[in-house]
Amino acid sequence: MKIKYLFVVLSGILTCLPAGLVLSYYHQAKTYRDIVAPKFQMAVFIDKTAAPEVVAEHIVNSDGVKKSELIPADAVFERAIKDSPRAKEILIGSDNPFTPYFIVYPDSVNPGLVENLKNNLSKISGVEEIRYDENIPQIVFALTGIINSVKSFSKLTLLLVLLVIAAKYAVIVYRSGFNAKEQVKTAAFALASGLAGSWVYFLIVNIFFHSSSLALPSHYLMYLMIPGFTGVLLWENL
Repeated sequence: MKIKYLFVVLSGILTCLPAGLVLSYYHQAKTYRDIVAPKFQMAVFIDKTAAPEVVAEHIVNSDGVKKSELIPADAVFERAIKDSPRAKEILIGSDNPFTPYFIVYPDSVNPGLVENLKNNLSKISGVEEIRYDENIPQIVFALTGIINSVKSFSKLTLLLVLLVIAAKYAVIVYRSGFNAKEQVKTAAFALASGLAGSWVYFLIVNIFFHSSSLALPSHYLMYLMIPGFTGVLLWENL
């Protein structure tokens, strides 16, 4: 009997380890996306004859714009002479050759929506050029795909496992009747194995792979327990 429950706990621990790898993959993708996406911006340059306040109104009223910020020509001039000593020698004493521009933050970093926003902004009278890093929307889109795939895979796997567990216990109850004491004991061991598997994963990563991509925040502990818990319920009594 003791060997049986030792095997049960071990199976829960072993189930948690690959689950931890999947969660770490998900966590890294989500963390990087949440860092990159909010910082994405578009620079909208206007010509010298355009009235900034008029262009600003059109930009703010454009679909897909979260907010915009006007960078005055004087600020552009000061930054240029500050960043380049050579530019300072040339520009000091001359008229400001720069024009104001807008920093635009889109509602979405989806590549298609960003392209649509660029096309709409380029139609505004006075807009001369629009620049942004085209790689960022592609990266965010790819990371979002990874996140959604892991979510869908996890939900589908959990649903299938729960259906199998429900079917298994329905057969057990049908054949042997319901033994409340035995089922409570099984659930307790399943919970213990899930908790043990979670801590084993955290210990292995923190000791041998510290600061690596396999590391997970502590709030993932609960999610990591679920595979171990369901794994024991799935294999126990088979």
